[in-house]
Amino acid sequence: MRTIAFWGLTALWLCASMAGAADKPAGASAEKGDQGAAEKPAAQDETATPGDGKDPAPASDAAPETAGPATDGPPVAVIMDDDLPLYRRVMTGVALESQRRLAVFHLGGDVANKEPVLAAALAEKPVAIIAMGPRSLAAAEAADVPVLFCMVPRIEAYRFTKSDVAGVRLEVPYQQQLAALKKLVPAAESVGVLYNPELSKSTFAEVDKAAAVHDLKLVGLEVAEAEDVDKALTAGKGSFGALFMVSDPTVLNVAAVDAMVAYSEAEKAPVVALTARFVERGALLAFGVDYAEVGRQVGKMTNQVLDGDVQIEKLGSVEPDGVELAYSQSAADKLGLGEAMAGQVMSYAADKGLTVKVFR
Repeated sequence: MRTIAFWGLTALWLCASMAGAADKPAGASAEKGDQGAAEKPAAQDETATPGDGKDPAPASDAAPETAGPATDGPPVAVIMDDDLPLYRRVMTGVALESQRRLAVFHLGGDVANKEPVLAAALAEKPVAIIAMGPRSLAAAEAADVPVLFCMVPRIEAYRFTKSDVAGVRLEVPYQQQLAALKKLVPAAESVGVLYNPELSKSTFAEVDKAAAVHDLKLVGLEVAEAEDVDKALTAGKGSFGALFMVSDPTVLNVAAVDAMVAYSEAEKAPVVALTARFVERGALLAFGVDYAEVGRQVGKMTNQVLDGDVQIEKLGSVEPDGVELAYSQSAADKLGLGEAMAGQVMSYAADKGLTVKVFR
């Protein structure tokens, strides 16, 4: 098991040299009512593929190039769930923003590797740990140094065993997403949410609160497994005018998304999805994050903590910067919203300072 030490612009080398593998998020301690959620796959990005569960591989076998400020001081350890393209994009932002020496490890896609990986990381005597992904956060919680997290879905379900933990949320705030739906599709006064109450009870409650702010009625469509999606949609037919996806592992799969899109087209009920990948499959809208910007944000927070500018306990869980809005014109056409919808989306994005991805 090896580490990579590099500074600043070496993240550009990292993006060019590291090979993608797999992402099967797991979690730290989840809230009662959400227990087990982190143990099931919850895809965070279209680049993720099923993991192999092998022992953690070294981040690289080659000596890295170096650039930027070289220092002999103790490093910041970075633990990643796996060697994935999305984590590499975050890594780029961290390195460019922090300009600190980083020692990089990954879990090889298997939470069972957390103890040996953490031991290797702590052997470098780091001043802090950046945990990328829920499995890495579960590993880093046992460390006696500050922990900064990112790429962890449903962070509201976690109950930390230490106080010096802070980071960047993965999801765009529900209020922001529902505000966009209200503005762009005002006819959708009620919103259906597919979720597993055994895994996502608190998440549903958070969405319900956000919906109330915008005078939207939330309709819960409960499912115990992915095969229940069609049945739940049929049972709720006519009770909602739009579908809103949450990061529930039960419905975060292509089959469930395709079922939602089929319902959307048949009932003219737009889908607000979680990723641009789902917009490509027929959802109308999706909010996502720029992963490099998330890395910059975490790098900045790391510097603030280590430079003594702010106490980590006061940072908490912050909303992501660099929000992106994905939009499908073909979905708008099938929903009868027409080409005018594109102009409305662009105008809304300009007002809110959002980057837009348009799919035909």
